[in-house]
Amino acid sequence: MANKYTVDSFTTQPIDQTLGILDHPSVFPPANNYFLTLTPNAGEDIAAINFRPGTAGLPMTLSLQDVGDSLTQWPSLLEWTVNPVVAPVPIYKIVFQDSENLVNNINFTGGGTNQVYVWIYFGLPTINAPGYGSSLPGQFPVTSIVDINHSLDIDYSLDPVLQSDTLPAGSFGSNTSSGNITNTNI
Repeated sequence: MANKYTVDSFTTQPIDQTLGILDHPSVFPPANNYFLTLTPNAGEDIAAINFRPGTAGLPMTLSLQDVGDSLTQWPSLLEWTVNPVVAPVPIYKIVFQDSENLVNNINFTGGGTNQVYVWIYFGLPTINAPGYGSSLPGQFPVTSIVDINHSLDIDYSLDPVLQSDTLPAGSFGSNTSSGNITNTNI
């Protein structure tokens, strides 16, 4: 099946190597301004609920609306978090957002001009580091003197779980600037 959409990536700020990148989990959109834009091909409709992290990528779970610090607002703002914490993965969550349903109308289906933004949250976990206790994503900034290469597996899906607001239990992990994403695979 041919793709229903194209992918564009945007980067707006350079990495400050002394501070790194660390996005607070409750801030939306993330201050780093790293995001992908999924644009429907002519004659196609896409919506945030049609996308999910793929099985070839990080182990991610959907965060439930109104649980903890979850940013999920059904059906047009969906937060997926890395679970379990994996080191040294530089991201700890992604959020899918519709461009044309900012009020989260439950009857929204996409429309031919709706784009889906994929917001990327950066932060590194501590993996049972002495004095820090258990692993929490987003505790330490990502720092690098070279471009960061990381692949995200994001799939188009008509999974019935995503087509209903009766969602499985999810989890939620725990401002600065950003640099160049040189490799993004969708």
